[in-house]
Amino acid sequence: MPTLFAFVRFLGLQGLVVLAAFIFYEGVPAANYVTPYLRFVPALGPMVDDLAQGRVGRAREGGRLDERLIWQERQRRADLKRDADRRQAQAEIDAIERDYWSRQAADALKISELEKTLEEDPKNGDAAGDRPALSRRVRDAINPIGRY
Repeated sequence: MPTLFAFVRFLGLQGLVVLAAFIFYEGVPAANYVTPYLRFVPALGPMVDDLAQGRVGRAREGGRLDERLIWQERQRRADLKRDADRRQAQAEIDAIERDYWSRQAADALKISELEKTLEEDPKNGDAAGDRPALSRRVRDAINPIGRY
């Protein structure tokens, strides 16, 4: 104890103020070993916890928590945007697929009409080429089909 009093007398009032300010801002790292045991004591626990962390440590933890919340919010917004983009892309794919199948059905109808027209077309045995290879009716049925 006399050594402690000698140290305090050596520091003086100004040294004690500087030491108190340093402990207030930076904390006492060795107090971290005691805080888990004293944290549950009603009046002493929070004080020892603040003594261990200091103002800088508390600000660091608060900033870490704030940044984590900001990051989580950004991540949530990115997930929502990605899901919306995915739904929009799927809607576009579905529309293209519906258009494709409707064109396939329309082409099938045109082809069946063409086949019916070919069956109804009078068949002649003229190989000399007096008449055109296809009648006007068959030609008119083939024209809308075309090629895509």
